[in-house]
Amino acid sequence: MDMMPTIRVVLMLLGVVCGARAQILQCNATTQSQDSLARWSLTTTGLTFSRDSHAAAVFDGKIWIVGGVSTTYYTKRLERTTTRSDIVYTSDGETWTEVFEEAPFRRRYGHTLTTFTDGSDKKERLVLLGGFSPEPATDVWTSTDGTVWTESAAAVSWVGRGYHCTVVFNNRLWIMGGSPLNNDVWSTSSVLNGGWTQQADVPWSPRAAHACTAHKVVGNVTIGETTIEEFVFLTGGWDETSLQDVWRMNKAGEWKQLLPIAPWKRRAWHSLVSFDSRTRGDIVLGPRLWLIGGGIIGKGVEKMFPYTDTWYTRDGVTWEQSSSDASGVSTAEWSMISTRDKQICMGKWGHVVVPFYRMVKRSFYCGATCQDETNTTSVANQIIPMCRPALDLPSPPVKRTVMVQNTVVLKTLYPDGCGYCNGTDADRYVNNTKVPALYLIAGNVGTQKVKDVFVSNDAMLCEHNGVICSNKGTCTLGGTCLCVNGKTGQFCDGDLGYIVLDDGACFPESAQVLTRDRGLQRIADVSVGDSVLAMEADGTPVFSDVYYIPLDSDPRVQTQFLRVHHQSLRDGQRLPPLELTPAHLVYTQPNDSVRFEVKPARELLLDDRLIILPFDATSSASASRVVALEMVARRGPTTLYTMTGTVVVDGVVCSNFADLYPRLTPTQSRDAVPFALFTPHRVLFRLVPHAATAQWLRRLMHHVILPLWQVVGY
Repeated sequence: MDMMPTIRVVLMLLGVVCGARAQILQCNATTQSQDSLARWSLTTTGLTFSRDSHAAAVFDGKIWIVGGVSTTYYTKRLERTTTRSDIVYTSDGETWTEVFEEAPFRRRYGHTLTTFTDGSDKKERLVLLGGFSPEPATDVWTSTDGTVWTESAAAVSWVGRGYHCTVVFNNRLWIMGGSPLNNDVWSTSSVLNGGWTQQADVPWSPRAAHACTAHKVVGNVTIGETTIEEFVFLTGGWDETSLQDVWRMNKAGEWKQLLPIAPWKRRAWHSLVSFDSRTRGDIVLGPRLWLIGGGIIGKGVEKMFPYTDTWYTRDGVTWEQSSSDASGVSTAEWSMISTRDKQICMGKWGHVVVPFYRMVKRSFYCGATCQDETNTTSVANQIIPMCRPALDLPSPPVKRTVMVQNTVVLKTLYPDGCGYCNGTDADRYVNNTKVPALYLIAGNVGTQKVKDVFVSNDAMLCEHNGVICSNKGTCTLGGTCLCVNGKTGQFCDGDLGYIVLDDGACFPESAQVLTRDRGLQRIADVSVGDSVLAMEADGTPVFSDVYYIPLDSDPRVQTQFLRVHHQSLRDGQRLPPLELTPAHLVYTQPNDSVRFEVKPARELLLDDRLIILPFDATSSASASRVVALEMVARRGPTTLYTMTGTVVVDGVVCSNFADLYPRLTPTQSRDAVPFALFTPHRVLFRLVPHAATAQWLRRLMHHVILPLWQVVGY
């Protein structure tokens, strides 16, 4: 006989006894463990040579790096220089392969490397433009494979320059600004054929070492008429001093200054990259535009003051700081330098940042047909937030009891975030071994050039002002915050609008039960071996032994309970209210019937009949009528398991269990099935009726079986 389903159900019973048991965050994470998460990780193999002012691009599934300024070295021709023309690439972000130590073009720095589909033949190429070699250059080199490079024979109209920026936008390659200082903007649809066109009346000032990129902005999200428009964004730079402005160009070639002074410090030699992380926020609200590092020209000994910060925006107007260095140590690990006895916050400039991916054991993405809960926005290829993707599968949609403005309702929830998906359950998701990531490569820390390569982790995307998920959630694989109950938003900083109620079987610690030997007691004060008032299956009052208490009452834990106001059908007297979790099963009596039924408290309606037993234990069971329902917060949730499977709490007959089987019929099965599954516990307690027996069973469950089950992925 396969015992796995039975064991799994028993474990599920134990796990939801009182779901409000102290967990600060989901996924068993604590605030302290979240704060310690690395935002960026140093890859195991960096570059062979330190450098800054190099160029990088993603092409043919690889990251390519060309040139830059390094420390002094000798070429194979025994030339002493600091400028490089080497070409290296990586397919996985870890292992780097050198294609050329000396490429066919001149050594250079301050150049650009761009992936561009040429209009003449529709082939995608790597395109290298300009730079200092050592004079400001105008040459254009292309490659269709990264190994064979050809200089374009087409004439260029723009003057030689370095520390410019290039961007692919509207099917054209654009080159903007640079040194010698200028604000020229040129574009072409074909670097092979030339035909460069200059843009007139550029409104931003001449500059070099600025950053630009193409970025999609999603609009009208809140009114349900989503629009997507792509722009060129240009930030900062240097023109005798570092700049702090933000500009945007549309497809008509029209420039607009979004901010004359951005919230981040003046800077140049920084990185600006549009990054779609495939998290829910980036899919619904649009990808984020990330500004990372850079510096400002120093005075005296220090030639450059590098920055340690990371910022992002979706529209170029509203900027949010991701990292924090308020403590003197930046949360952005790429900005730190380790010495013998401490870490020093240095910052970085002249680096490059490219969007790529990192390898993981397993990740899951929503299927191609999936739409959000409103069935209006595609969430195809959205990363599914999971605690343990290497072990578990995504959770399917589930009906849960929620409280909306003090009203208890059933609501379908989508733990995987995939909403509505066509096809079978298997079509809801696909698995993969990659997640999007940013790579920050080499650069200058102000005192020296470095060759390190950092890759972004999940926590980088979950961080806001140095805090992970606002301390209200857990950062999961891919960079999505799983928020605590009642919270929502990219960083769990918004209110959900409803609270998912505890599915456990609990009463507040102050609930009253009648014991045979000690009279009325708080339920929190009852011990294993005590006999409490209960009811047999035939309705006979009985004192039943407590054989198991799944969890101790913890007064620090607050839980939402349903308070049931009711009055006696015999004399109309108002009775003490019953308080219990909405999923807890309670006995009722259909109108004009002598039989009993069981239903979860959340399904109670006005005029429903409860089964009551007076605490004098001499009267037979009678009925009361529900007259009002409300939600209240109480502390110290707990429950008891008795030999009869019932317990009289505040005079009302209740089950020991929660509604774990809402589809079972008849309704009595929803109580009978979990009662049957605990038969081994009751048998063992009858054989050895001591508190130590229950404690041993509890330790076995909590310290052996449950942890083992977590390891194997159930």
